Amino acid sequence: MPIITVSPSADPTNEHKILEVNGRPYPYVFDEDLVSNIPNLKLRDDDVMLCGYMRSGTHWNFEIISMLLNGIVETIPHRKESLHLEQASQDKLDHFPSPRVLSSHLLFENLPREILDRKTKIVYLIRDPRDALSSWYTCIKKINLSYNEQWNITLPDWLELSTSGKLEWGSWFENIASWERALQEHPDHPILLVFYEELMQEPLKEITRIKDFLGLPRDEHFCKRVVEKTKFEKMKNDKEKYTERFAGNAVHYHKAVIGNWRTMFTVALSEWFDDLYEEQMAESIFRKRYSHSEMS
Repeated sequence: MPIITVSPSADPTNEHKILEVNGRPYPYVFDEDLVSNIPNLKLRDDDVMLCGYMRSGTHWNFEIISMLLNGIVETIPHRKESLHLEQASQDKLDHFPSPRVLSSHLLFENLPREILDRKTKIVYLIRDPRDALSSWYTCIKKINLSYNEQWNITLPDWLELSTSGKLEWGSWFENIASWERALQEHPDHPILLVFYEELMQEPLKEITRIKDFLGLPRDEHFCKRVVEKTKFEKMKNDKEKYTERFAGNAVHYHKAVIGNWRTMFTVALSEWFDDLYEEQMAESIFRKRYSHSEMS
């Protein structure tokens, strides 16, 4: 198994394990053969793909979309990871009845090839990279400390590795660039963009938009019930017995707030990230959304 280690330039002895498959980085606990087979996975016509960079709201939207598809406002009685392409074999995926909500943190070009032929509907989530990355840092730190009490990569060092594409699933900038290309190269493919912040601020409006995209006959009353059922604390409590744990601690449900990165970034780190953002997103159609120069 091609396990490699990466370390921040300021602390080369602080090693972080990575599984490298076809030049792409994944969590080292993943299965190489399973990841390699993702392009060959067989899909169904009524599958819905839920995609987005780490910590962009995939667990939240997995509940929302599953409730909309099934027409039942009940907590989904299994983990999102059960239908996560990077973690589920073809046999395990085939075990689940239709309609399925398949999830992934992959680049568009690394998804199953059948997605294009079947015109599989895709919901792509986008979140402020500062929030997504600081939340992912908090999550991965909990996971690593459950295995290794010595793991203590600082946030600035971790951001250096992540934004340079050396950590699990590559960089946020690379991910959003891949999906921006997909929108340009496959304009007829059904892809719905859902912004985390808009879903937080106007959940009924966004859930209704998702329902309409999926072509589902759910009325406003139903959508309001979904809003209530998937509020963070309610969902966190309801999913307690299905949540993945490390050293006894649940790690996937953190805070679900906008702007929490401000409690973690120093002024210097914020300025560094602002410069990197402007450089990486200079030609992106999404640049203005999270550009501090546009917000000021």
